[in-house]
Amino acid sequence: MKNEFSFPDFYGANIHALIDCLSSMRYPDDEMSEVTLQNDEILLIEAIGLSQSNIEIVGNFLAAIEQTNNREIERNQLPSIFLSCK
Repeated sequence: MKNEFSFPDFYGANIHALIDCLSSMRYPDDEMSEVTLQNDEILLIEAIGLSQSNIEIVGNFLAAIEQTNNREIERNQLPSIFLSCK
């Protein structure tokens, strides 16, 4: 995900860093991702074969998306990420 979203070089490659970077997509001044979303935009992530992956990785990925969306809701924003699994 670091490469796909152009997370910074100091990205910590753990769930907390992932949540921070995903949560910053609507705040480009944070410089945590080159992918930016406007307040009315939602990122759709299509995950193919996710259910067949390592259960710990899947759990962390889902938790990161949930926490990212919860941060947006706390800021009175729409959730920023929708996940589609195939």
